Amino acid sequence: MNYFKKYILLIFGFMFYCIGIIGYILPGLPGTIFIILGALCFLSSYPKYYNRVVSNKNYGMVVRDFIEFKVVAKKSKIIILFSIWLFSLSSIFYFLYYQLLIYRLIVLILAFIGSLFIINTKDKKQNSCH
Repeated sequence: MNYFKKYILLIFGFMFYCIGIIGYILPGLPGTIFIILGALCFLSSYPKYYNRVVSNKNYGMVVRDFIEFKVVAKKSKIIILFSIWLFSLSSIFYFLYYQLLIYRLIVLILAFIGSLFIINTKDKKQNSCH
């Protein structure tokens, strides 16, 4: 990999990772998905940073399970789906209520696509030792 691409991925990795950390603090901003995106950038550019992300005691196992095994725990799926629809519907009926219909339709379509993606992701087995 050339150095330019490596540094661009590193910059995006840190950007996504920082947004993910902020997402754990701010309600409505998803944290884990941005940490996963950052970890994917690190995996392609600096594996040392990827290893630091997946070895974190708070979110490392979730990130590693998704990237390496393409699984999500059933409890996490329920929380994700609830959050998607809570914030999407509040956006549609509160924040975007007086906006054009197309904006509300875009939010609804994105919520539907995100839900389908989560539903179609394999469930992590409870006693799985990844």
